[in-house]
Amino acid sequence: MMKHEYPIEVRGYELDSFNHVNNAVYVNYIEAARWAFFKDNNWLDSMMNAGLLLVVIETNIRYINELKIFDKAIVRSKWHYDGNYLIADQNIYKEETNQKVVKSTVKLIFVSTDRIIQELPEFIKNELDNGVAV
Repeated sequence: MMKHEYPIEVRGYELDSFNHVNNAVYVNYIEAARWAFFKDNNWLDSMMNAGLLLVVIETNIRYINELKIFDKAIVRSKWHYDGNYLIADQNIYKEETNQKVVKSTVKLIFVSTDRIIQELPEFIKNELDNGVAV
């Protein structure tokens, strides 16, 4: 398992008519955190060189509390795998109070450029097994 943190700050255009973050925006937050994880751990180049594309096949999300304009929050992700599924347990917390805002689990697979499902790359399994993270 590997852990990762990604800071966010709520922007005005992310609010809905109730003046809190629109529920769909939280999905953007956790996706941005996933891309940052791949970049921070130097997985993107390896994935691209191997001709692998990452595909989200399932997202489960529970909205617990709200975020409002200029709130600072952090996406805390725990990464692991199950067979060929790469799994991210991603929770969002208010930075100031550490109050949980969102709980989510995202399941991903790798596919080739021909859209054929691929096995989870060995380098990813090894890093997840060893808990190596930046």
